[in-house]
Amino acid sequence: MTSIRTILLVDDDSRLRDLYGGVLRRAGYTVTDAENGAQAIACLRDSGFDLVLMDVNMPVMDGLDATRHIRKNAQTRATTVIALTSNAMPEEVAKGLDAGCDGYIVKPLDPEELLRELDAILVTE
Repeated sequence: MTSIRTILLVDDDSRLRDLYGGVLRRAGYTVTDAENGAQAIACLRDSGFDLVLMDVNMPVMDGLDATRHIRKNAQTRATTVIALTSNAMPEEVAKGLDAGCDGYIVKPLDPEELLRELDAILVTE
């Protein structure tokens, strides 16, 4: 399992960023927030992150387009990206994985469940 310390949490819903970010911070992670894919790309350009939790449906630039951009950039392509979205249909999961996501977590979920889901995904990497 990779040692994850820094997380970029990307979601257009500020309440979810606050909720999930608080859980992650209490678990010892350093968390930076972004509210859309374009901001996420700018954050990654300015700072390195071990993990990106990427919402899929967002204004400005959605999470799948942002993930494709991350994968095309030599500086960021190795960054772990996990989709964090309410799109639970199998074809939507496939789209996320095809775009380059390393895993897929379905919202809504209990905040503590986020940590368990992350652990499950990161163990299999």
